[in-house]
Amino acid sequence: MHPVSPEQRQQMLNMAVNSEVARGAQVLEMNQTSAVLSEVDAINHVLHLMITVFTCGFWVLVWLLVAATARPRSFRLTVDEFGIVQRSSSPKLVTAGGWEPHDGLWWRRPTDRR
Repeated sequence: MHPVSPEQRQQMLNMAVNSEVARGAQVLEMNQTSAVLSEVDAINHVLHLMITVFTCGFWVLVWLLVAATARPRSFRLTVDEFGIVQRSSSPKLVTAGGWEPHDGLWWRRPTDRR
């Protein structure tokens, strides 16, 4: 396997990012060799509504619990010198680049301006 050019690496990363965005992910940060994205599982509200109606309202507690515990998951896509894109959900890698989790959301760390 031979190394690919920086332009080809960028193109491979862009294709992988576009694929994840098409599935509902959001781009938090991106550079030439990596991208940090976030995704949340979709809640089927129509199904929960139907179950709530059929159970005379008892299912609403489960529905509220599911909606309250839905948290975004962040992950990093990186492309190596051979053009291979890898997905990592390691918190150590995800928090690199100034993003860190706080209260279920991802926030950009302020830069130190000394």
